[in-house]
Amino acid sequence: MNSEVKRKINFLFLMRLIGLIIIVFILSRIDIHKTLQILKSIKLIPALVVTLTSVLMILLRAVRWQILMKGQGINIDFLAAVEIYAAGYFIGSITPGRVGEFSKAYYLKKVYPDSRWDAIASITVDRLLDVAFVLLTGICALIYLHFLSTITSILLLLTGITIFCLLGINKRIVSFILHSIFNFPPAKYILKKHSQVTEGITQGIISLTGRGLILPIFITVSIYTLYFLQAHILACALGFNTGTIEIGLALSCAMVLSMLPITIAGLGTREAGLIFFLGRIGMGAEEAVSFSLAIFLIYGVLLSLFCSYFHFKILKKTKIPNN
Repeated sequence: MNSEVKRKINFLFLMRLIGLIIIVFILSRIDIHKTLQILKSIKLIPALVVTLTSVLMILLRAVRWQILMKGQGINIDFLAAVEIYAAGYFIGSITPGRVGEFSKAYYLKKVYPDSRWDAIASITVDRLLDVAFVLLTGICALIYLHFLSTITSILLLLTGITIFCLLGINKRIVSFILHSIFNFPPAKYILKKHSQVTEGITQGIISLTGRGLILPIFITVSIYTLYFLQAHILACALGFNTGTIEIGLALSCAMVLSMLPITIAGLGTREAGLIFFLGRIGMGAEEAVSFSLAIFLIYGVLLSLFCSYFHFKILKKTKIPNN
């Protein structure tokens, strides 16, 4: 292993520590006993309902990804899409910023050898749909919590919606932006030996824009509607009297912070975000942390463990026998 690779590994390790440092700092500043008591008081039936229905999110995401791949001429059956997406979710849950979800390209290559860079393109668009929705709802949260003036809020929201629509419909704009990014001096220098790869990814993403994104966008809205409802049920199971809208908006802001590549499974950044935003509507730090930890246990631990089965199943299928 050369020194450059070692430096990159050490850097990634240090980046992950930031989220852990944040969660340790938060736990040192709150009443841990009270937090644990809140978690212990959770109503089991609602929590079990949330845990079981969390699998529906994987199914919906797999359907969305299957549609995106079909738009690129990659016909993969639903069960295979579910297995690959679940495996990617598991890897994403243990990597900073969920970058591990791009491992789906590796699994897809095993199933569809001719997919080339289309796999990365479909995964990129799939991920961008999540990011765009979270950012838009995050802006709505800032408006709802009165962080910005009314005029600024409206302009920011309209700008976000306009950009989202243009990027989803206009192929020329998408092409211009992607080529500008890849031709920008730092990126151009880093990727100069991989021009064929970047061009393949660019063309793949461009091919997915247009009317073909309407159904994936609708599914994205359905995914997060389900997630916010599940979060509301979980909050009620913990004894919190908070509306679905407030929970959803606070989670959107927390998810924006969780996208930063400084944490694993959102630990630290999610808690900090929820303490801040839920505190604005009267929820205490212990309540916010217990709610965040409940989310982590269900989606970051239980759902990830469920998805890990498919990860190892695919690895077993594709394992090359020793000669």
